[in-house]
Amino acid sequence: MKSQAVRGWTRGLAGVLSLTAMWLGGCGGDSEAELSDPGQGGSGGTSAPDAAGGWGGDSATGGSGGATEDGGPDASLDGPGGTSGTGGSDASTDAPDDVQPDVDDCVHAGPPVIDPNLFPACTSCEEAHCVPSALLPAGQTDLFADCNATSKCVPDFIIASGGDFLLPSCRSLSNAEGRCLSTCLPDVAAQADWLPQDSCETAERCVPCFDPLSGEETGVCSLSCDTGPVEPPVVLSTCCDGIGLCTPSNLVPSQQQSLFGQDSCTDASMLCVPTDLTDPTFIPDSCRSTGDAEGRCLPSCLPGVGAMAGVIPQDTCADAHLCVPCYDPLTAVSTGVCELNGDSPVEPPKTFDTCCDGEGKCIPASMVPASQQSLLGQDTCTGASDLCAPTVLLDPASVPDDCRSLNDAEGRCLPTCLPDVEAMQDMLPQDSCEATERCVPCYDPFTSDPTGVCAINGDAPTEPPKPLEPCCDGVGACVPSAMVPTEQQSMLGQDTCADASALCLPTELLGATFIPDDCDSVGGGEGRCMAACLPAIQQNAAIFPQDSCESTHRCAPCYDPITGVSTGICELNGDVPAEPPYTFPPCCSTGGVDRGTCVPESLVPAGTVLEQQSCEDAWACAPTDKLVDPTYTFPTCSAGILGAGACLPDCFVNSPFAWLFTQGTCGAEERCVACSVFGSSTGACD
Repeated sequence: MKSQAVRGWTRGLAGVLSLTAMWLGGCGGDSEAELSDPGQGGSGGTSAPDAAGGWGGDSATGGSGGATEDGGPDASLDGPGGTSGTGGSDASTDAPDDVQPDVDDCVHAGPPVIDPNLFPACTSCEEAHCVPSALLPAGQTDLFADCNATSKCVPDFIIASGGDFLLPSCRSLSNAEGRCLSTCLPDVAAQADWLPQDSCETAERCVPCFDPLSGEETGVCSLSCDTGPVEPPVVLSTCCDGIGLCTPSNLVPSQQQSLFGQDSCTDASMLCVPTDLTDPTFIPDSCRSTGDAEGRCLPSCLPGVGAMAGVIPQDTCADAHLCVPCYDPLTAVSTGVCELNGDSPVEPPKTFDTCCDGEGKCIPASMVPASQQSLLGQDTCTGASDLCAPTVLLDPASVPDDCRSLNDAEGRCLPTCLPDVEAMQDMLPQDSCEATERCVPCYDPFTSDPTGVCAINGDAPTEPPKPLEPCCDGVGACVPSAMVPTEQQSMLGQDTCADASALCLPTELLGATFIPDDCDSVGGGEGRCMAACLPAIQQNAAIFPQDSCESTHRCAPCYDPITGVSTGICELNGDVPAEPPYTFPPCCSTGGVDRGTCVPESLVPAGTVLEQQSCEDAWACAPTDKLVDPTYTFPTCSAGILGAGACLPDCFVNSPFAWLFTQGTCGAEERCVACSVFGSSTGACD
């Protein structure tokens, strides 16, 4: 047996990637992407932030704001740019509108514009504080995580700089140019597992300047005082027939790396990630899977899906996709593919029928590789195209139990519903296996070749082969007689086996599909080549020719040449004779009845003298009754002074003393032949 190609179903896809497809596209470099003035200034400063009036004077007309009487802050969150109110200063009034200020002049230096500690600290991340949502520009609140219903978690560097900052440069995905950005921002946190830290702080990740999927700017390199990227985009290579991207494996969460393969990615450190699976809103298309079960379309470049190619259909799925069932048809356990991003199955599980005494499943033959279909049978499966696959061969984590097989060799327990095991179940021991199993050896006991049963799902033999003693001129092996069915033991002999309890079994007879070669047997009748060590063949070796058979075989006839009854030799494993029976010619006609059969003289017991009659040279006319039944005896009679005798047809009487034998009480054309004459047996009474 070989390990089956039919392996297990896709599992664990419920944890497939749900990465955001937006690479911080909302953090562009325009004014809306920065924290700008949340509102109009009031008529003066206060010692604490004013949720209604903001932190400074009107940016266009100024106001009475400025330094407060108690030293409170006097600046808007968007930093310099507006005309100060009374008592304030205008740091930008001398700068022409069409002149880009120097970066160093743009970046805030000195004490914090607003002390972040004026706000409660964020509990979800470090170096950030909770700013009332009302103080943030409308349309930008979604860029920040919630602290509670009325405040957002804003990184300290934005608060302290008043919005005038320059993010540190770093190397991001595929060594692309990037900027260090806080994981307090939801878009960064959502991709923290994928974004490298590089030279950034612990609570930061290096976000690329350009979307590695599309090549479009993410905006992170144009925030606030940043003048923009200085390097061209770095776009990841495509894979999965154009629907995936080659992604550095160290950027794929470790618990998800096994879901992806290398596909066409040339760099061994890359994994091919289908882009659909990076979208947190992606729900695969519905389809009909194996057994008309509900399923979902998933890319075939996923190793778990590709491994089922040829087993699951494409159905209505797009190219490079296959329809994976919502539930494992063997166990009814959810595969997870119908539960991605809020999806859910709408139909109950559909499982395969059981077989093999409950230890197997009826699976469509199309799911079994053509080279392995002959290893499986139909068993109790009712579907014309179904095959019964034992569960032990379907579960990729299952290994058959250990046992002791022929010749005390190492073996594994396999169910008898497998045709090869069923054909040998009378010879294979049960040992510690279940009643419906037999212990199959790890190595063929005749050839020492691996049987494959000890290599299923990573299993391996622990002992060397234990071949059986050869016999039958090397074409047979000595097997314990206990392993041979009682009704078949008489068909085998001991041959050269040293163990008196062993029988010599020709190896070819083990094959469930073995059909002997054709040949011409006795009298030119149809025959088959059979091993000469078989007792029935050995007893007739003198008359069974070798013909075209191997030297270790003789050509046995399809039909008994005396009775015309089938010998069964031409009916092994579905074989049938092609010619009518051949029988020896009759002889010794007595009273219109043929009492004898012409046979080769080699079949006549030594010392027996018979009339040749009409038989060919080297043939003799033997009593048919004796040929059919060697224990047959002729009717008794009295031979007068010669004593007891037997009634034989005249044609069988060929003796120098024939004149002494009269008809006596025997029938017409018969003589009463004395059992012995002058102390010597005539054979008549044998």
